[in-house]
Amino acid sequence: MTFLAVDIGNTLIKVYSLDDTSNNITSRFFTSLQELSDYIHSFPYRSIHMIVSDVRNILSEKSIYDFKQQANTFVVLNHETPLPIKNAYETPNTLGYDRIAGVVAASCLFPNTHCLVIDAGTAITYDLITSDKTYLGGAISPGIQIRFKALNEFTGKLPLGHINNLKTFPAKNTIDCIEYGVLYGTIAEMNEYIQYCEQKYSPLQIIITGGDSLFLVKYLKNTIFVETNLVGIGLINILKYNAL
Repeated sequence: MTFLAVDIGNTLIKVYSLDDTSNNITSRFFTSLQELSDYIHSFPYRSIHMIVSDVRNILSEKSIYDFKQQANTFVVLNHETPLPIKNAYETPNTLGYDRIAGVVAASCLFPNTHCLVIDAGTAITYDLITSDKTYLGGAISPGIQIRFKALNEFTGKLPLGHINNLKTFPAKNTIDCIEYGVLYGTIAEMNEYIQYCEQKYSPLQIIITGGDSLFLVKYLKNTIFVETNLVGIGLINILKYNAL
């Protein structure tokens, strides 16, 4: 039996798979629902458990029915899906699926431990789950690319910055000033959240994921656990909770 977690994002469809004879999660990308459907039907009939996180709400009723017929267990993740953690978020219907998957993964990877999950993607999210598996909530701020684009689009003359190694302060030309300001500001923000959470929830495990995580972790002060497949780990553990 194979566990499949389908994460339909804003640009790509990412599929995480876990065979029940192995603890290794593999991932692959698709660009269309047809490619995804072809992949799902490559498995023997009812040989898979499957969960779908669809942030764009692009899955049709036909696709859902089709996948449900193919899978042994089929779950469409929403705010009513049973979770292996306690969710104390006041508005669970507005909570991003990637955020809830991230804290579920953190709780599974580091049981009985307070965890701060940082997802450094288009937006930067900070999410806190306690040692007794209670998700408390967190914070959302603009990601690095959004910050660069905001300076470029909402000012008259500032050029578009890019991720580069941090220069020294004070920067001596405009592009270095932009890149230093955005990158150092992001790093300082993260370190402040980490310090605050460590003071209130100790000992604390910090986990970072997302497209900019490998760049940022080099500059953070604390020992950080990097897991690029964190969302997939969380989705598969939610699936297991509902299937087994």
